[in-house]
Amino acid sequence: MKKPHRSRIIVLTAALSVALTACTGSRPEPPKPDSTTPSAVKSPEKTEPDPPRIVRGPHDIEIFESSEMVLAYLEIEGIPYAEMGDEIARVARLLEKQDIRPQGFSRTLYLDDPRDVDTSRYHYRVGFPVAGTDLPRKPLRCMTLPARLVARAQHRGDYDEAYQVRFYEEIPAILEGMGYVLSGSICEIYRYPVVEKDPKAWLTELWYPVKKKTQKKQQQQQKKKSQPPSGRKP
Repeated sequence: MKKPHRSRIIVLTAALSVALTACTGSRPEPPKPDSTTPSAVKSPEKTEPDPPRIVRGPHDIEIFESSEMVLAYLEIEGIPYAEMGDEIARVARLLEKQDIRPQGFSRTLYLDDPRDVDTSRYHYRVGFPVAGTDLPRKPLRCMTLPARLVARAQHRGDYDEAYQVRFYEEIPAILEGMGYVLSGSICEIYRYPVVEKDPKAWLTELWYPVKKKTQKKQQQQQKKKSQPPSGRKP
């Protein structure tokens, strides 16, 4: 049965401040202080973070290491995606009531595959990133999203059938072709203000937690592809 398209009004209350984890690298030892000088004090080395390593793929896909993030959220089950905007607005009101300032754009963390479940069984989390020192109270919940390897893609426009196909079918297949497999829940980040009514100005960022395929997994998939379809002779 074909699922209804997702049409949502997203509440945004802050600018995105998601920092990328710096890559480590060897650096020369700092010069040692002159031990003959009584006032010489050894100070810690001041370093600038290296730029993140980004692997770029087709369709503007970027793969990089994300930073750890604390998410204040509501867990939603059985509420259609068309009502997702109301739930995000509820999170925003609760954060404001608790005097907690969001540290980024609203987002949805999908706990199932939207293509494979009935509308009465949708399961997802909606919320905002917050500072680690601003832990919310009930009914809000809090979780820490660990630093991990993610693939990022962007979409501008409405959430129509073409969106569904590209971001939930084509891009996972592209990532597999690049040697990666999904390793967690897909996250949508809504990077546009609530007052924006023109779908052409809506910018959505999708994050796919991924990991590199093992050699054994790649061999199994190659073997499967090389086998003739069932019911046909080679």
